[in-house]
Formats: sequence, structure tokens, C-alpha cells
Amino acid sequence: MNNKEKIVAQFNIQSISFREQYLEEYFQCILCGTELVYTHDTDFIYQTVEEKAHCPHCKIESKNHSHKLQ
Repeated sequence: MNNKEKIVAQFNIQSISFREQYLEEYFQCILCGTELVYTHDTDFIYQTVEEKAHCPHCKIESKNHSHKLQ
């Protein structure tokens, strides 16, 4: 029986700030990591802005937020 230690895998763990993590999750697809494409549709009658994000690679719509204009 061979008791020698072997390196199977090495990991480089870097500490990132909460801000960097949030921005990465906000701008990148959660499935493939591709940069999301954002569109904004403004409705001046109801005073809202509809923000939509989709991934051009996965072809999925990942975010859909409605914002009230002041």
C-alpha cells in the first residue's frame, strides 16, 4: 500500500467584496456567465420604467423589474 500524498486538485480562493459579488451577479447570466443585455421601456402615462435583462447566449429572460418614476 502506497502512503505517499498526491495533489489531486488545487484551488485559488480569492476574497471579493460584497459590492463586487453583487455587480457580478447583476450584470452576468447565472447559468453561463455571459454579460446580460438590458432594455428599458418607459411608460410616461403610468410613470413607470420596465427593466428587462436577457442572456444572448442562453436566450432566457432572467430579470424583470418595474420602477416608478417620480
